[in-house]
Amino acid sequence: MDTDIVGGLRPMSPEQASQLLSAVLGRHAAPIDRLLARCSASDGKSWSSGVLASANIETTSLEGCRALKDQAKADLAAPSEEGHDPAAFLRYLHAIAAASDVHGTTISSAAPTEVASGLAATAPHLAEPWCDMFLRAAQRIRGQVV
Repeated sequence: MDTDIVGGLRPMSPEQASQLLSAVLGRHAAPIDRLLARCSASDGKSWSSGVLASANIETTSLEGCRALKDQAKADLAAPSEEGHDPAAFLRYLHAIAAASDVHGTTISSAAPTEVASGLAATAPHLAEPWCDMFLRAAQRIRGQVV
């Protein structure tokens, strides 16, 4: 196996990471499992930063958050041969986090504890400013649960 100077694995391309995820997790793995595995890869923070930066402009308005969430849900509803696209699930969580943190509202009909858990589990794998956004959104959503 090819390694870099410090003995770790070389960064994988998105295609290689997807193939590895499919082999390890199987096609029917939950989207959160695929996302956490992808974000935990050696290039996970740079990969997630690219995904989040490309969608960040859409989260400047609440309507943009809703549109981003709806598109991500549509992408998740049609998994490829490898299974659910981790980037689509990250965009879904990003839309929910931005709506909560930036716009002060919840745009997900999923169970609040499930959404908050997904945001909190993903946050440590993200670079700034998204890490803090996901954590604040998780805390806000948890605070709304009575």
